[in-house]
Amino acid sequence: GVSRLVTVGKMAGVIAQAARAAGLRDVTECRDVGEAAAALKNTTRAGDVILLKASRVTGLEKLCEGLG
Repeated sequence: GVSRLVTVGKMAGVIAQAARAAGLRDVTECRDVGEAAAALKNTTRAGDVILLKASRVTGLEKLCEGLG
């Protein structure tokens, strides 16, 4: 199951709201990739699994590089 969701970009609020409505409690909304990187860097541990899903224009590959 999913334990946490971090949303990024213009639709972050809409996606976060839908996730909360579906019962997910730990949801973080971020304006951009830098904000998401900071949120994840402070809360992830070795062994955590992170799924990155976005259009290429969002630039989440930068987030992946920053967590590496």
